[in-house]
Amino acid sequence: MKTSLSRQVISASETANVTVRVLPCALGAHAGLSGTFVRFDFVKSRPVIFLEARRSGAFIDEPSDVALFSEAVQLLEKQASDPSTSREILRKYVHQYESEAT
Repeated sequence: MKTSLSRQVISASETANVTVRVLPCALGAHAGLSGTFVRFDFVKSRPVIFLEARRSGAFIDEPSDVALFSEAVQLLEKQASDPSTSREILRKYVHQYESEAT
């Protein structure tokens, strides 16, 4: 991750409506590596998952399938560093990267 992007993520994490959580490298393979998805929650309808691919996407609304994604998010939330620690990890990365570049 380039330092400018890291700085943008750090800055965004300091706003009230953004939460950044970093997964430790030592974790190795984890549920977040399965691919990008977005969970949409609605007031009058059940949740829907949108799967993103390079050239297409798909919506999944079968409750048992949606549950798999919800479980993955819950697991990742347990494994990730808290927001404050995550910001500190990113700051250390920026500092280390910039120190090595000089």
